[in-house]
Amino acid sequence: MAVIRVLEAISAGFGVVWQRGDTQDVSDDLARLLVTQRRAEYVAAPAAPADWLVPVMKKVDEVGQGSVAALPVAVTASRDLTAADNGAVLECAAAVTLTLPTGLPAGFACVVVPSGTTSIASRGGVLINGATTTVSRSASSNVMFAIQARIAENSFIVSGA
Repeated sequence: MAVIRVLEAISAGFGVVWQRGDTQDVSDDLARLLVTQRRAEYVAAPAAPADWLVPVMKKVDEVGQGSVAALPVAVTASRDLTAADNGAVLECAAAVTLTLPTGLPAGFACVVVPSGTTSIASRGGVLINGATTTVSRSASSNVMFAIQARIAENSFIVSGA
């Protein structure tokens, strides 16, 4: 659990509205999402981030964006992931397909915030979760998910709630 301070009015569903300045106890995932979107700030951050997000947060720090709270990169259409996406938070504005091509840098990692259904596809023999396949994540069932390179070249894990 984390404690956040609301920076702008947020409708939390079921008729509940959080007003600017309110403090709320929320799940770690919801806190990360709201802080990432700059709609809230931490009052008391979680003691430790979820294990699957640690490599991504480290990558974000390494590329100089400071933390996972960096402004997300908007993804409005299907496209290949590139070395420029390493360490980024990608916020999908629609149902899109992100393709993992061969040749991404060692240690590649990013966080994806889906809107609708976001698919991750492989090309050129790239493995996703051990197979040449396409995996999908939905905004209704996932707040965010991570793509993390494995030690083996052109092999990635897609994980998230």
